[in-house]
Amino acid sequence: MICSTSHVMAVETNKYTDKNIYVTPFGVDLSRFKPDGAAARTSGLTFGTVKALSDKYGIADLIKAFAKIHTSYSDSKLLIVGDGPQRAEYEQLAASLGIADVTTFTGRVPNNEVPDYINKMDIFAVPSTEDSESFGVAAVEAMACGVPVVVSNVGGLPEVVIEGKTGYVVPKENPEQLAAAFLKLVENPEVRAEMGKNGIQHVKEHYDWIDNANGMLELYEQTLNKGMKS
Repeated sequence: MICSTSHVMAVETNKYTDKNIYVTPFGVDLSRFKPDGAAARTSGLTFGTVKALSDKYGIADLIKAFAKIHTSYSDSKLLIVGDGPQRAEYEQLAASLGIADVTTFTGRVPNNEVPDYINKMDIFAVPSTEDSESFGVAAVEAMACGVPVVVSNVGGLPEVVIEGKTGYVVPKENPEQLAAAFLKLVENPEVRAEMGKNGIQHVKEHYDWIDNANGMLELYEQTLNKGMKS
């Protein structure tokens, strides 16, 4: 039995085997990743991500896109949660774009604090640049918290986001398109709120880790039973 967390990974795996591949997506703990009840903001919006600080996650594109938004919305902020080998480079980029004073790099945070940081954000971005992004757990965690997401069209990211309903999918390595998606969310708070609600429901229906774990357990049992009968 071969399991894959996404359809795109299943297609890639299928190149190396003729066995059946079952798609068993990751889930998130909905008792932890949930809205904190704070009222939706209409100004002073916080953009953010939770990722390792590496080029493959498009952090530079996020910083550049946010800088474009900040030009018109000077009360906006950028929150980057995570650490990595290119942190100093990204801090320098933010400084060169004149947004260092409104950009926070938290460094590594304990996993149990991640929901708190996501709930500080109004718009969540995963602008990854490589297909190695096989699923998109960070995007699912953000949707579970009721935060609309903007992701790039790589790997399994487009599978977890419903375009125009829970967020937007944009071309990779394209800060202009990323900023354009941000702008739509900034200028349309009602759309932002609706996407947040849709995201919560989408995750409950498809990415509850209890349901997904039970589904995988059932798959294991079916496979074992077939083996015993053969």
